[in-house]
Amino acid sequence: VVKGSATPYLSGYVLQSDLDKIASNPMVVKTKVGEGTLIYSVENLAFRSYWYSSMKLLMNSIYFGKF
Repeated sequence: VVKGSATPYLSGYVLQSDLDKIASNPMVVKTKVGEGTLIYSVENLAFRSYWYSSMKLLMNSIYFGKF
């Protein structure tokens, strides 16, 4: 569903080995499980309800996802 770029923009410090792991890899994935659909992310979208932009992504996935 969402794929990271080959050269991700980062703010702060990250080890080069970790940066290589996240470059060009999926960030959000949707898959069928039994009769349902599972949407999962590499980040905790509801972490302490702190990041309002990621909460919108989570809520849109729940309420407006085509399952």
